[in-house]
Amino acid sequence: MNPDVMRARLARWRIIDPATRCWLWTGPTVADGNRPPHGKVTYRERGGRHVSALVHRVAYVLYIGRLPKRALVLHEC
Repeated sequence: MNPDVMRARLARWRIIDPATRCWLWTGPTVADGNRPPHGKVTYRERGGRHVSALVHRVAYVLYIGRLPKRALVLHEC
């Protein structure tokens, strides 16, 4: 994942709520059982394989750093 390309993609599909500063996702979503839909982004890995990932996990890696495989990313917005 090219970090600059992914940051631009995330910026294109979000709106920042001025009252809460939350990033509201307007792009593709995926439903997961009984939970509300979550933002989804697809990208190409270095080997050319396409990968889909949840936006909040991708944002964590881009803006915070490495994320252990089984770690949960909790978000309030």
